[in-house]
Amino acid sequence: MPAMDWTILYEQLLSARMPALPGAGAMQLARHIIWACILGGGGLVLARRLGLRWRSPGAAVLVAWVLVPGPMSPAYWLSLAFQTPSLVSAACCLWLGRGAQHRADAEPVRRNPALQRILVLWTLAGILLGWSLLLDTFALWPVSVYAWGYGTGAVAVVALFACAPCLSAAAGWRAPLAAVLVLTVYVLTRLPSGNLWDAVLDPWLWVALQLGMLPRAGQWLRARRVVAATRV
Repeated sequence: MPAMDWTILYEQLLSARMPALPGAGAMQLARHIIWACILGGGGLVLARRLGLRWRSPGAAVLVAWVLVPGPMSPAYWLSLAFQTPSLVSAACCLWLGRGAQHRADAEPVRRNPALQRILVLWTLAGILLGWSLLLDTFALWPVSVYAWGYGTGAVAVVALFACAPCLSAAAGWRAPLAAVLVLTVYVLTRLPSGNLWDAVLDPWLWVALQLGMLPRAGQWLRARRVVAATRV
């Protein structure tokens, strides 16, 4: 029986020599759609104190304005300054916007410790990935971490990690389903850039994840101090 050639396996899973990239027209269309999801969801969150009579039409007008092609759209100028956000950012803004419309949607997260742990795990993974990519820009790794995002192996690893909540019945099905939908959109369209890391993380999301972890880090430090004080 011939031995397995690990070089061929590496080339198939991690090679970025022939990445599947989206077309220019698809990238331009996705830029407007993703920004529409982010601005629409963000608008609903910021306007949650307004009545439903004004909140929903205002968000609809904002989304329609973002979808306008050309320089008349905010997406045109925002993309020049910040590039195209990730698919995960768009999904998070849609979820936050839906929560602003239906405030009861956030209650299952607060009442479900298993789901909270999964979200914390995903947050820590996003923070770690962001730091890895940042160090990769300075060529501090022996290999290119960003280039791995063009390979098939990265999709498999992220899919396994994202679908791990399926093993816990207490966590529910919404979190893994959302992760599967995001990965499916990426696999089918290769948006926004053809690189998996651009689909799951962007600089603004990375900063938001770190800011969101600060309260939990403070609670953890205070708990450690209380435990240390009780032992004295």
